[in-house]
Amino acid sequence: MAGSLRDRKIEALKCMLNFNEPSRTDDPQWKLLIYDRVGQDIIAPLFTVKELRALGVTLHMLLDVKREAIPDVPAIYFIYPSQENIRRVCKDFESDLYDSYYLNFISPIPREQLEVLAENALAEDCISRIKKVYDQYAKFICLEDDLFVLTEESCGVQDGTLYTLNKMNSSEAEIQSAVSSMVESLFSLFATLGSVPVIRCSRANAAEMVSRELDARFRDCLRDSRNTLFAGGDHRTFAGPKNAGAQSAGPRFSFQRPLLVILDRGLDLATPLHHAWTYQSLVHDLMGIHLNHVDLAQQKPSDVDNSMAKTKRYDFSTSSDRLWREHRISPFSEVAGALQEELAVLQDREQKLGALKASVSGNAAEEVLPLSDTTSALSSTINTLPQLMEQKRCLDMHMHIATSLAREIKARQLDLLNDVEEKLLSQQTLQEHSIPELLKMEAFTPEDKLRLLLLAALSTSNAPSSTASGGNSGSAGTGGGGSSTSTSAFSTFCLSSADLDQLSELLVSLHPELDVSAVKYVHYLRRMSKLSHTTAGGSDPTKYSSGRGMLNKLVSHGSAMLLEGMRSLVGRKSYLPFTEIVAQLVENKTEMEEYGYFDPKLFRRADSNIPRSKQPFYDVYVFVVGGGTYTEYHNLLDWSRSSSKLPGMPSNSSSSSLNALGLTLSSSAVSMTDLVSSSASASSRRITYGGTEILTPKGFLAQLTHLGNEVC
Repeated sequence: MAGSLRDRKIEALKCMLNFNEPSRTDDPQWKLLIYDRVGQDIIAPLFTVKELRALGVTLHMLLDVKREAIPDVPAIYFIYPSQENIRRVCKDFESDLYDSYYLNFISPIPREQLEVLAENALAEDCISRIKKVYDQYAKFICLEDDLFVLTEESCGVQDGTLYTLNKMNSSEAEIQSAVSSMVESLFSLFATLGSVPVIRCSRANAAEMVSRELDARFRDCLRDSRNTLFAGGDHRTFAGPKNAGAQSAGPRFSFQRPLLVILDRGLDLATPLHHAWTYQSLVHDLMGIHLNHVDLAQQKPSDVDNSMAKTKRYDFSTSSDRLWREHRISPFSEVAGALQEELAVLQDREQKLGALKASVSGNAAEEVLPLSDTTSALSSTINTLPQLMEQKRCLDMHMHIATSLAREIKARQLDLLNDVEEKLLSQQTLQEHSIPELLKMEAFTPEDKLRLLLLAALSTSNAPSSTASGGNSGSAGTGGGGSSTSTSAFSTFCLSSADLDQLSELLVSLHPELDVSAVKYVHYLRRMSKLSHTTAGGSDPTKYSSGRGMLNKLVSHGSAMLLEGMRSLVGRKSYLPFTEIVAQLVENKTEMEEYGYFDPKLFRRADSNIPRSKQPFYDVYVFVVGGGTYTEYHNLLDWSRSSSKLPGMPSNSSSSSLNALGLTLSSSAVSMTDLVSSSASASSRRITYGGTEILTPKGFLAQLTHLGNEVC
C-alpha cells in the first residue's frame, strides 16, 4: 500500500479513472477524460500520457475547448464545480456528445449547482446516462512524494496570496475567500489521507484564521454520521468503502495521528529572497519550475535574437529520474560532480557495447569470444538497452540544465551572492565585501542587488548596526541571534533605517529604472514592529498573541509581520526558522504552548486550548500561508532524515567539477550544515511540506514591491 501523499493521490485518481470502482487486473475499459484547467494541473504532475493510456484513457481534452460528439464511449469528467463549468457540462448534455457521463467534482458541488445540473439533465432526457456523481476532494496539487501546493504560482501579482492577505485595501470578503479556499484544499488533502490531524498554528495572523475554520470543518464532518471520509483506520490506508480492508502502509503510523503545522509567510520574508545554492532551488530561481517541468531555450552561442530561440520542455520525476531524486536537494557544486561521474559510467558502458558489437561482427582486434558467451552478453545488453537509453536521456537533460545554470551563475556571480547572504543569515562578519561595495558590482542584476539589500534589511544583529559606509564590521543574522535566551525587548537590525535609506538611494542612483518600493514596505514593517512592542507592554498576555510571542525562545523576540527568517546557529547546527519551529512542535515542547492548538476530535472546542498529549509526532504536515519555498522544503527534508552527514554537502573536489561546466567560484559557497534531529527516533519521521504556492524570488519580490507602493 502506498505510503506518501503523492501515492495516495495517485491511488485515488486511479480509482476515479476506473469509474470509482476497485482496480481490475484485466484490460481497462476505454474511456474519455474531460477536465478543466484546475483538473489539468492536478493530473499533470502525476500521470504521463502513456500511463493514462494504460488506464484506458484514449483521449483527454479540456472542458472549455470545442469537442466533437464521440458516441458509444463513456466520458469521465474531472472538473471544479464552478458556474461556468456546470454550464458547459449542461451544454454537453444538450449536444449529446457521449454515451454515458461520470461526473467527478474536484471540490464538493454546491446544492444550487447540483440542482441546475439535475434540471438540465431532466430537460435533455439524459438522466439514465449520468452513471455516477462524485465529490473527489482533490483540490490540491502533489508535486513530489512529500511536497504539495494548493495552486501554481500565479502569473499576476494581484493573485499572489501574500499580496491578497496584506494589501492595504483588502476587503473582508477577499480575505475570507482566500482563507476559505485554503481550508477547502487542506480538508481535501486530509480527506485523501483519511485522517483528522492535530493542528498547531502561529497566532494573530491568517494562519490562525485558516486553522480555526479548518477545525470547524473537521468538526462538522465528524458530527455527520452519514459522512465516511474519515471512517477508515490507518490514515495511510485508502479510506474508501471498496478498500476498507486494505493493508496499512506501515506500523510506525498505525496508531499515530498526523500533526498539521500552519505557519504564516509574514514570519519569514527573507528566505524567499535568498539566492539559494541547491540544485532544485537554483532551477526554480533561474528557470522557473512549473508543474515539475521547465521550458529551456535551445539557444546556440551564435544566436543573437533570444525571442527566436526554440524552447524544449524538460520533465522532472523523482520516481523515474535517479539523478533528480538523489541530487535535487544537493548543493550545485555536488551536482556538477555527480554528472561527471554519471557521464564516465555511461561512456564506459558505451565502450563495452562497442567492443561487444565488434566481437559479434568479427572485427575485434582482440580474441573473439565463444559464441555462447557472445550470445549471452548480447541478450543481456538488449535487455538493459532501454534502461541505458533512459539514463542517457536523463543525463543529457541535466547536463544541458546544469550548463545553463553554470553560465548564469558565472555571469551574475551568484556564488558570491550566496556566500554573502549565508554570512548574513548566520551572523558572520562580512570581511571581504561591504554591502555598498556589493551594490556597486556590475555583475549583479538590479534585481539581485535589491534582493540582497532587502535580505540585509530584514536581518538582525547581535551588535550595534554598522553604518552604510563601513559594512565590514557588522554582523548579521537571525532575529536576536542564535541564542534562545535573549530577553531584549526586540532585536537590533543589521541596517538602521537611515542606513537602509542611504543604501536604497545608492541603488536608485545606480539603476534609475529599478523600483525599490519594497524597501518602503520593510520600513512599514519596522514601524509596526515598534508599535506592537509598545502596545504589548501593558496588555494581557492571554489576550495579546502576535508573531513576536510565537517566536519566543526560538528566534528571539521580533515582529509578527517582520521576518526574522534567518538561521539560528547553535554550534555547527543550522536551522531555518520554520524548521526550528517544526522541530519544537513535533516534540510537544512546553515552550511551544503559545502556538494555537486545535484538536477536532475533542468533544468541546474549548478543550483545544491546551495540548492533551505530550507524545511526539512522527507524521508531520507543514503548510505555509502565503507561499512556500524549495529552500524550506529541502531544509525540512534534511532535518527529518536525521543524518550526521547530509546528502549534498560540498567536498573539496567540487571546484574541479564546476570547472568542467565552465564555472569558477569566486568564493566558496556555503551550503547547509549538518542538521541534528530533536530525538533519536526522528529518523522514522515523515515531513510533508506545502504552501499556497511555491514562490519564485522574482514573483515574491514583485508582491513586496506592490505592497510597498501601497504604503503611505
